[in-house]
Amino acid sequence: MGGECVRSVSCDEEGVNEEARLIPPGWYQDGEQDVLRWWDGSEWSDPSRDPKLRPGQGTAVDSVVLTFVADPRWPQPPAGWHPAPMWEPGQGWSKPIDHLWRTVGLDDEAAVLELSNVLAILSEEGADTPDIWRLDNRHTFPLIWVAPPNWPSPAPGWSPPDRWKAPRQWGPAPRDWQFWQHDPAAITHATAVIIANADRRSRALVRSTVGIATLLSHAETLLCDASRLTPLALSPLPSAVRNGFPVSAPQPLAESLKSAHHRLNRSVSNLRTYLLRIAYGLGEVDEWLWQLRRALVDARETYRQAAKGAAEGVFSATIEQIQREVSRLKPRHTQRGEHLVAVVAELSEDIEARARAMNAQHARDAADSPESSINGLAQWELAEVLATEHLRSIGFRDAQRAPAGTDGGFDVEGRGVVAQVKYRTTAVGRPDVQRLVGANQHGAQPVFYSRAGYSQSAIDYARQTGVALFEVDAAESYVQPVNEVATALAKTGR
Repeated sequence: MGGECVRSVSCDEEGVNEEARLIPPGWYQDGEQDVLRWWDGSEWSDPSRDPKLRPGQGTAVDSVVLTFVADPRWPQPPAGWHPAPMWEPGQGWSKPIDHLWRTVGLDDEAAVLELSNVLAILSEEGADTPDIWRLDNRHTFPLIWVAPPNWPSPAPGWSPPDRWKAPRQWGPAPRDWQFWQHDPAAITHATAVIIANADRRSRALVRSTVGIATLLSHAETLLCDASRLTPLALSPLPSAVRNGFPVSAPQPLAESLKSAHHRLNRSVSNLRTYLLRIAYGLGEVDEWLWQLRRALVDARETYRQAAKGAAEGVFSATIEQIQREVSRLKPRHTQRGEHLVAVVAELSEDIEARARAMNAQHARDAADSPESSINGLAQWELAEVLATEHLRSIGFRDAQRAPAGTDGGFDVEGRGVVAQVKYRTTAVGRPDVQRLVGANQHGAQPVFYSRAGYSQSAIDYARQTGVALFEVDAAESYVQPVNEVATALAKTGR
């Protein structure tokens, strides 16, 4: 699709298709040329890559530096590089352990505040599925009588009385016309509310560079997952290859997956450029933002279904090929038959392993790992920042994180309080709490923060020694008390 007018459609004075103004912003092929051009919703860009997009510099949104940081195990790009349209990671590249888009220039407290705002908005959205963008409960609206378009419109709330017949001069109703319908006005209103809320949330997310970086990193993660998942879903099962059945995904399913992969890549590219243009003041936030986000969600769901279909196709085609060989076996070929039965059993284990790998690929998120980071802070660091802010909020106003490199047994200290933060995936045991108590030589209030909770022996020991136990979640930005000491401390403070 190029920038020239289509003859059959009228053009405005700028020479732009009126129909083109209904096309979402994105990268489109310029006619038959092998060149992509950016359409911003009203006009075409000249170059295939806008030179004004300069990640690594302060943004027009809030002057915070936004930059793309490649995973350290990837080939390293030059400074200031950012992905070109339709770029994607190489198939052999590792899954990134950190967010690919970072902000620079925010101190820890500002970063936590901005991130908390972003997480609150994403939490309001709920699960990131197509259901949040569209109305799927039409059947719950009341039924009303609706006249065909060629009949006079009845008064609001009117329905035909018993034995009523339409006057003959009205003519016949269209074939298959549904006279009783779920209230179209109510559905229109509910849909408008959904759209308004989606638009409001999306606009709120891009008010800060942290929000833009979060959306960019999420989109890039989907693309990274797809670059690793597509070849996995299409490839033969290892055990099948070992036993002479190197069956790949059937051609229609393979083409469907490749098409879905391409659509996902284009959706990521479109949202990426749109967000960067907002960040650097090259475009205004408009109603296209939430629609581009929805397009990405829809593309992801389509891709997941296609990947699942391709993987199941590999398994089915492999079983069919084995069954065909079994059907050709003679009765005397018992040894070969027994071998094929064993192959099928091995295949079942193989497909289960592949399904687990694919599900993990979908479900895995950078926030699940305590070693990963949010906004450039490792999550264990962010947990310490949250603990510090929490202690200040309940009265220990001079609480500070311990300087890096110190080993006094505390992660956070303040007048009258000492705290330890363990941000790991296993519960804190009694020895950890004992070390905190042993290091507390000045009678300060001991406080413990844990990501994964506490063992029962740790809880019992904390009750005996007056240690306040809290759970902390860096990704969700919350702290909550676990024992009575913590509850009392949260209510009364120091």
